[in-house]
Amino acid sequence: MLDDIFLYIKLVDCGGFAEVAKYVSMNQSTVTRRIKQLEKKLEIILLKRNTREFELTSKGKLLYDNFKGQEQYAESQLAKLYTDTKSMSVTLNVALPVAFSSYSITPYIGEFIRNNPEINLNIYYRYSEINMVKESIDFAIVSFLPRVSLKPIKIHTSKGIICCSKEYAKKYGALSELKELNRNTANELTREDKHIIVAPILQEDIKPETIVLYNENTGSETRVLIPQRLAVNNFIQAKMLALSGAAIAGLPDDFVRDELESGELIRILPDYHIGYVDYYLISNIDENDRRYQLFYKFIIECLARLTSRVQQTKGNS
Repeated sequence: MLDDIFLYIKLVDCGGFAEVAKYVSMNQSTVTRRIKQLEKKLEIILLKRNTREFELTSKGKLLYDNFKGQEQYAESQLAKLYTDTKSMSVTLNVALPVAFSSYSITPYIGEFIRNNPEINLNIYYRYSEINMVKESIDFAIVSFLPRVSLKPIKIHTSKGIICCSKEYAKKYGALSELKELNRNTANELTREDKHIIVAPILQEDIKPETIVLYNENTGSETRVLIPQRLAVNNFIQAKMLALSGAAIAGLPDDFVRDELESGELIRILPDYHIGYVDYYLISNIDENDRRYQLFYKFIIECLARLTSRVQQTKGNS
């Protein structure tokens, strides 16, 4: 209603519906409709109208006198409130996945802090499950759906691919094909134990005995046995093992993009991937909270940069 009152004040100051419509860049019919709605809400007649002119009623003049100049005051108070809010120091507790954030978010956090001097960040890099309430976490990015309902927002998906270094492939050979899978058995990923495979340790601290490979062309699934000699719960360490020339590792494709481009790593079994990792944003802060809006915007901008890099890489390949 307040916006309509201020429109009414402008109407009186401009002296006509056509004039105020031009002044506020609005259709004249819209101005007329909003003034009529205002009269209906207030249950009073503000204007005596004729074809070209209008005259204020006594109550219309009273409303004008009471609110004239108040719009500027309201705007100045809102500006002051915004300035005061900008100067307030607030702290956000954020939990981020170690590997994913290392190349998609962490490189830009310094920029975010400089652009938002009122915000302090406490960042916890972790892989384990998070109790948002108990641990007082405001924002978290996780690669698994939380057990409690916190309205997770899916923000990114990475494809898992199998990689090794050129040195590894030269020394031990590279896996090039998989035999057809019998429904009741699984292929051996290793031959005579000559390959070292970095197996994942899952969220529940489980080391899987088999993994499923998905054919890029046909979509068919092949289940393979993997050895239990080496398992890690962190993509960064798995990539380091692959780069060292000691092992084969399954890694998110966008995490090893630079290494694939430079030739430090090569993709083996290129017709297969090992599934997708989905990342979700969860928050304890209301979506209308300015802190939420600022940090959510920052995350979206980070992911846009990541997507741009992916598209640029594809265009150069």
